[in-house]
Amino acid sequence: MEKLKKYVTRKNLAYGNLALGIIALILVLLYFMAVGNASSLSDMQGALSTMRNMCNLFYVVFILLLGLVAGYAFRLFQMKDKIFANSVLFGCDVFALVMAFISLPAVQGIHAFTKGDLGKALVYSGSMSNSGTILVLMVIACLISAGFSIYVVFVKKTEEIDVQNVKEDLAQGVKNAGETISKAGESASQNVSKMSDKIKAYYQTEKGKKNVLLIGAGALVVVALIVGVSIYNAVKRTPIDLTKQCEVSFEGVSGEGQARISCEPDYDHTNSDIEMFVNDVTYSVEKDGKLKNGDKVVVKAQYSEATADSCKLKVENTEKEFVVEGLEVVYKKFAEVPKKVSGQFESEAQKALDKYLKQEYTDSFFNDDVSIESTKLIAVYYMYNDYDRSGKAYYLYRASLLETEEEYSEKFVEYYYVPITDINTREDVDFKNLSARKLYMYADELSDQLAIDEFKENYSGVEVVKEQPDGKIYKEERIENAN
Repeated sequence: MEKLKKYVTRKNLAYGNLALGIIALILVLLYFMAVGNASSLSDMQGALSTMRNMCNLFYVVFILLLGLVAGYAFRLFQMKDKIFANSVLFGCDVFALVMAFISLPAVQGIHAFTKGDLGKALVYSGSMSNSGTILVLMVIACLISAGFSIYVVFVKKTEEIDVQNVKEDLAQGVKNAGETISKAGESASQNVSKMSDKIKAYYQTEKGKKNVLLIGAGALVVVALIVGVSIYNAVKRTPIDLTKQCEVSFEGVSGEGQARISCEPDYDHTNSDIEMFVNDVTYSVEKDGKLKNGDKVVVKAQYSEATADSCKLKVENTEKEFVVEGLEVVYKKFAEVPKKVSGQFESEAQKALDKYLKQEYTDSFFNDDVSIESTKLIAVYYMYNDYDRSGKAYYLYRASLLETEEEYSEKFVEYYYVPITDINTREDVDFKNLSARKLYMYADELSDQLAIDEFKENYSGVEVVKEQPDGKIYKEERIENAN
């Protein structure tokens, strides 16, 4: 126990903290070297070597912290040396040791990775979350304890520490060597006291106080700068906006529209790591393929958070809202056709039928004995074509005709339909070129229902807009003319 007391002195522990601070500074310098090498993928071998050295130094720090914490615990609890300086340094070293213990698995994983042992690195990969921040806290605690040790050893506690050390040496000398060594110890004590008095006297002078304050302030500034730069580089993130430069165009028809996304985030194109991150970002839109004009859609960016953290990126604006517009409006149902357009269909179809019948019978040289008694609309149909994204309306009519000969007149009916094509929003409906077509039926007895069935058989799949058969049977009727 006495031998342990001889070595576990305040000064030795303070020197241990100084060594701890120096190693922490070396860790900071190696960190900057590693960051410089890792900023480009061209020198990854050098970066891995630097990281491996950092891991080895970490193990040294860890062992040194264990020794310092044990030493201060011995002085505080065994020797009852509960002065303020010991308590402060003990607290700093305990905090640093806790941080080192927490980050130990992560460092082991990094060390395995630098040596190419990917299997072992994968085992420790789960413990790497927030390890950077914990390591920074450990380094800060080491630097604080080192700075405080400088203050205690060289400024504040010079006399107290040196005299105490000599007293301890004298006590040991009395037990082991006797009176002669005791006298030598007393002489050494007097010499140390004189030196301490000189240092104290110098410190009491104006110049001494000024120099000590300047040295202390300079040391604190240096430590503060190192700590500040370390913290800044540890937490610094490069902002990158993933959706600011996004443009979206919409294609197709309303209700079935698709989004075409083009995003070019602004970033440092000389940084290959960030370029790799950006190239892995994907974008998506909800309800794509079912969009209609007026919808509000959100473009979402999907990215790897782990890659963003490794590249020290602060990802901003992963979503951006757009309003769907520019999709073609189509009329899949007759009811979807605007009233101002469909309202013209019946009258224009009637005009086309009248024109056709006039040309076919009244103005024909061969059929000038046929007159048109009446026409009646019996059905309306509609059909949408996906291929050309247009609709067609069909107007089905019954025409009552009268053929007059010298001796007799004959009444008969025929059925016609007028197709109205190209019903869409790209162009106006061409009413000028409408033409009627005859619905051929070979039967002695005709009816509106028979004409409807015949038409729907020829044009299967049409939408029934209106059907109004009268239920009568029509057949040729001959009437004898009076002489």
